[in-house]
Amino acid sequence: MTAPLNILKLEEKHETAVLRAYYEDVARDTLRIFGHRKLLIAVILLVALSLTLIPLLLIGPRYSAEAVIQLNFIREEPTVGAKSQPIATLDAVALVDSAARVIRSRATASAVVARLGLDKDPDFARESISWRVLSSVRQALGLKVVPPPPRDLAVTQVLRKIAVTNDPRSYSISVSVTTGDPDRATILANAVALEYLRGQILQQLTDAQAALERELAQLSSVYGVRHPNYVLGRARLEKLQARLATLRDGSGANDDVELAIGQSFLPAEKLMVPSGPNIPLVLGVAIGAGLAVAFGLALWLGREQPLGCTKSKPVAGGPQNQHAPGCVNRVDSTSDAALHRDEAETVHSQAEALSSVVTEKCGQSRRACRGKTNPELEQAVATPLASAYRVTVSAAQREVLERVVRAHSTPQQLALRARIIMHAADDVHVRLSARELGVSPKTVRYWRKRWWVATERQPVSERLADAPRLGAPATFTREQICPVVAITCEEPSQNERLISNWSQGKIVDEAMQNRLLTSISDASNSV
Repeated sequence: MTAPLNILKLEEKHETAVLRAYYEDVARDTLRIFGHRKLLIAVILLVALSLTLIPLLLIGPRYSAEAVIQLNFIREEPTVGAKSQPIATLDAVALVDSAARVIRSRATASAVVARLGLDKDPDFARESISWRVLSSVRQALGLKVVPPPPRDLAVTQVLRKIAVTNDPRSYSISVSVTTGDPDRATILANAVALEYLRGQILQQLTDAQAALERELAQLSSVYGVRHPNYVLGRARLEKLQARLATLRDGSGANDDVELAIGQSFLPAEKLMVPSGPNIPLVLGVAIGAGLAVAFGLALWLGREQPLGCTKSKPVAGGPQNQHAPGCVNRVDSTSDAALHRDEAETVHSQAEALSSVVTEKCGQSRRACRGKTNPELEQAVATPLASAYRVTVSAAQREVLERVVRAHSTPQQLALRARIIMHAADDVHVRLSARELGVSPKTVRYWRKRWWVATERQPVSERLADAPRLGAPATFTREQICPVVAITCEEPSQNERLISNWSQGKIVDEAMQNRLLTSISDASNSV
């Protein structure tokens, strides 16, 4: 019976070899498809690169310029002898964030457009392609189309090109602009920052004018209009009004921003190094997308022949299979039932051949049946069977198994073993049976083997029971143990011993004196 016991190892070894061969065939056939479709893959890759290079050439390099505004929150008066003092009582981070919002506002962008005349620039004052297409469709349908004014278009373009970021730790605000012309990027970045600073100066000068007018009103009411302080204040007011008019007209020089209180300005400089686009990244993405599309299309075109399936030569006297062992059609690979139906076609005929081969080989040599020194036996036994142990269940045995499964008092282990045997009788594959019952394939094979090696006279209860445990036989029988226990229940004085309690040594001496035990080891004595 050594040969049947080794069939389990041979089946596992064969299943592993079949899976390995199958995946090797899949990889080999995939590479073969890619080799046959290499021209298609190359064409798709070239098309992807061309579609990527054309926009890169049309867009051209992009240049960036950055201007920085820093808030110091310190009053800096140009007059001699003035003292510096804080001007902010709010949170500095909130002030920086509010200043960044002002720079991003549409009002600042509108002031930049008016100052630079961008509403007359065709690069800024033009509609987008999608809006022009939509307008053409509306005109064709006879709907009313209101074209946006050039100023609004230019403001929208400016807002798209500028990027404003603020750093709360350093209280700085950066204004960056990216365009195709480095000169235009520099001018536009500086213009946005200067317009913000000009707005701050206008606010400060307006507040100073209001304060000075209130002071002059008090001086005129107390000292009259001829007082020297009033005349001096009047001159200062006229100077403020002239400066306000210059800033509002936009004709002032850029040096006016130096008088902004609590603001410092670092203008943008022309940079001739392109900041974009990132050509290596764009080309890498294009190549990856092109290869993915090419490989997918190549596999889709090669779907007529399933991967890993090659026709095998028919064997005389054996089943005529269209595919090699272990080959599964891709459509049926997701269905376990289809796989088991294909394997079940060869189970019955090969099981009968297996029994005769094993019997003949075991008659030659017992050692050869272990599957280690006889390659012929291993080759004969290693066939793609659904199970190496052919389980047969009679009608009476099936009735007993079903009764065991249905009974509520049956232990779960016995019910599980009964289900395993009924699955085997129904030619259910080992792995499918294990998956349905929630156990390992090794457990399913073990109980199928137990049923297969059992004799015909063994009842179902013995076949499903646990195997006898291995170990040495008991040293003492029950007839020897019971009298020894009875001694411990008696008083020592009843046995003519001058002690109050029994000890282990005294119990052994009494048992040996009464010839209840012939000998006892020290280990047993200490228990």
